[in-house]
Amino acid sequence: MPSRPPVLPRTLTGVALAAVLGVTGVAPAVAGAPSASSTTAAASAAASAPTAASALTAASALTAASAPTAASAPTAITPLPTGPWPDPRPNADRLADTLGPLTVTDDPAALTVVVNKQRPLPLDYAPATLVPVDGGVIELRPEAADALAALRAAAAAEGITPTLISGYRSAARQAEVYQGWVGRMGGDSADEVSARPGYSEHQTGLAVDLGSSSRPECDLSQCFADTAEGQWLAAHAEEYGFVVRYTAQNQDRTGYRPEGWHLRYVGAEVVDQLHQRHAASLEELYGLPGGAEYR
Repeated sequence: MPSRPPVLPRTLTGVALAAVLGVTGVAPAVAGAPSASSTTAAASAAASAPTAASALTAASALTAASAPTAASAPTAITPLPTGPWPDPRPNADRLADTLGPLTVTDDPAALTVVVNKQRPLPLDYAPATLVPVDGGVIELRPEAADALAALRAAAAAEGITPTLISGYRSAARQAEVYQGWVGRMGGDSADEVSARPGYSEHQTGLAVDLGSSSRPECDLSQCFADTAEGQWLAAHAEEYGFVVRYTAQNQDRTGYRPEGWHLRYVGAEVVDQLHQRHAASLEELYGLPGGAEYR
């Protein structure tokens, strides 16, 4: 597209005009009659003045030099994103969309069975096989007993000796335990620390309560998490297929206060799934209901 003819700025006078026209030695006008030297200089300047065409060319160059270039022009403002917004669902629920759902079972004998206040066991259920642990102090299913033996041996090698408190419990025995807590704390508080009969993981034969040999006063208490045994279990239980079932992170899903002493055997595969899907509980892993209210 042709450019328009350059226009001399109206205020370009005096020395500035001389600079545009290529005239040197011209001083600004002074009030009063010109001197002979200034008249001579003016005549000399007139003789050497450029033509109108050259003046326009100079003015055009001056205008072009002062014009903003494309590089100096303002850049466009990047608009704020409009979506998609972060998915508010728990990590495990989001990852299930890509990793696929896991198989949920109601079989009380399955390693992956989830027992909570919404998912009870049959009152008459008992594992087909139970084996004594440490001379019969407690009983567990064989796979859980073997894993616990390996865990305790590894802990002992580091000077940590968790004690055995409880393993398998029948529904009848669980009723006695629960009533003991009700007598001490009242029903509402007892429901936060003990399961009603038929709702306890201990009935599966896959759960174990451990104690502290270094600080036995912390057994079955919140301070267990601060003992040497509690800290070791929190760091290493998963290496042997156990999970600390009740934590501060998952209390809203499990319905129980944190219990650093309560381990549930699930096996290495489920431990891997919990990590892969960033799930804080078995309920979250399998997308199952839970919470503090009994069904």
